[in-house]
Amino acid sequence: MSYNNLTEIPQWISYCQQLRTIYANNNHISNLPDNLFENENGMLCTIQLACNRLSKLPFMSPKKKLPLQELFVNGNNLEELPEFLFATCENLILLNISNNKLNFLPIIDGNRCQLERLYATNNYLTDRILDTLVNLPSLRILHLAFNRLTALPENCVSCWQELEELNISGNKLQHLPDNLSNLRNLRVLRVHSNQLQSTPALAKVISLRVLDLARNQ
Repeated sequence: MSYNNLTEIPQWISYCQQLRTIYANNNHISNLPDNLFENENGMLCTIQLACNRLSKLPFMSPKKKLPLQELFVNGNNLEELPEFLFATCENLILLNISNNKLNFLPIIDGNRCQLERLYATNNYLTDRILDTLVNLPSLRILHLAFNRLTALPENCVSCWQELEELNISGNKLQHLPDNLSNLRNLRVLRVHSNQLQSTPALAKVISLRVLDLARNQ
């Protein structure tokens, strides 16, 4: 349904039991069916809703477990995500929420979250999100560029042992944690346009291929 003039997704979509993927990006959608995330018996794995006019997502119940694996809601007007997003979508491996108006992320209760790729560039995210990030042990790609972060604590980095790509450019970071050099799989590190005055000894990161430290101090 991509690249049309849709303003909403029809209610009957939620009752298509065999539907695996919804492509509805680049429309004018401002409302979603209330029951879009209620079908536990469905097979819906990917929802693509990028570049629409969404200001909120439907409620997600923590009592239901959905098979959703990929959710693209980048390029909308979202100010918050469903409170129980991670509890309801335990199989979620990719979440793209870039280019919205988000201030924080839902809290993760425990370490059940399997999220591998989080794209959250160009929001209003502050250090409040660190309580969520510290519970994402499966992260491989993390993009948090152009937000309002002032710190990246060691306990977060300790959690991200699988991390391959980290983009935290365009924030207000003055320091990077020393244990960043312990990330054995890190290939890409972009920290341009911050307030860095020094960096850890990154020579230990033998997998590192891209290092961007432009526009710092």
